[in-house]
Amino acid sequence: KQSVVNKEWEVVRKSAHKWKGICVPYGFGTLDFLARELEAKAADRNHQACNGIIKKIEEYLSTKASEMRQV
Repeated sequence: KQSVVNKEWEVVRKSAHKWKGICVPYGFGTLDFLARELEAKAADRNHQACNGIIKKIEEYLSTKASEMRQV
């Protein structure tokens, strides 16, 4: 998130790329999709889109954390 705020596009792009490789095997297809979007928007240096995707990622992770606490 801080890298998006600082407009460190290569850091954002590389981080999103790494996520893609680990999301699907663990059943996080939605996170994989969001990481792909983030990687593409970071490559385009689209600050507004990256902020929106980061918000979606935070919401997704918050929801998953809540679900895990209920188990």
